[in-house]
Amino acid sequence: MARLAFLLLFVLFAQAATAEPVKVSTGAFVTSISGVNVADGSFRIAGVLWFVDPAGGFDAVQSLEILGRNSETRLIERQLLPDGKVYTLIAFEAELDMHFDTRNFPFDAHSLKVAMETDRDSTEFQFVPDIEDSGIANTVQLPRFKVGELHLSAADESYASGFGLGGPRSSFSRLTLSVDISRIRSTVILEKFTGFFLALMIAGLVLAVPVNQLGTRLGMLTSAIFAAVFNQYRLVDAMAFDGVFGLVDQIAMVTFLFILAILALSIYAEHVDRTQSPRAGVLANWRIGAVVMAVHGVLLITAFALALYA
Repeated sequence: MARLAFLLLFVLFAQAATAEPVKVSTGAFVTSISGVNVADGSFRIAGVLWFVDPAGGFDAVQSLEILGRNSETRLIERQLLPDGKVYTLIAFEAELDMHFDTRNFPFDAHSLKVAMETDRDSTEFQFVPDIEDSGIANTVQLPRFKVGELHLSAADESYASGFGLGGPRSSFSRLTLSVDISRIRSTVILEKFTGFFLALMIAGLVLAVPVNQLGTRLGMLTSAIFAAVFNQYRLVDAMAFDGVFGLVDQIAMVTFLFILAILALSIYAEHVDRTQSPRAGVLANWRIGAVVMAVHGVLLITAFALALYA
């Protein structure tokens, strides 16, 4: 009798050890995205989530956790389907943290991510994305951004902590909802860089000023610097501070280097004009100036091409 009881316990244990996790089909429909704040690194999102549970033991409101600053869920409907599965529909709203990569500003694109987990181990419970039926409402709009596609994915997530209980690390099924957004581009692509291009034109026109009029050249270059600085601060305010060397920084650096090169050329050409001959000064002015402008043009085109096609 004891042997039979032991054998029964062994069979039950083996069945439990080899039991497949409950696979719950999960979909999402986004109804609102707002509060996209690049400076604060956050955004708000709302919509509905549905779960089709073959075992019927999943409580979406109590067990689901949306990882972020704060979130709220509300039960809309729960019903038993003809095939015996339990269908649950909940509404959700959340404010989430997000790192916005603005290196390609104002041509940047982002993926707003919402991560969700349950309090059940991945050996017992797993999300299965319902990609076909998920989507975004046509009414979802964002100032300054174009809303793209919605993506759903699921994977097991492990934490480097035993949460005070010791033993092996647990893993949990994580469902990730992501929405692609891209900044709306002006019909005039270079409109936001007007100050920089004005500075470049002023610096370029300096080459047409006689080389012996150094004071006039310095005055024009000073105006070019002010135009470039104003444009840089305007763009930094629009994109919020980001400690990366992005497109705005690249264009600013190339512009200031061009102005500095024209300044050095003006001083050199004026020196040649005084010490050698007016003709030698003019030749130095145009020959070196052409090289400086060509190099600057290549750098500008490269920076914009990398940002546009990144």
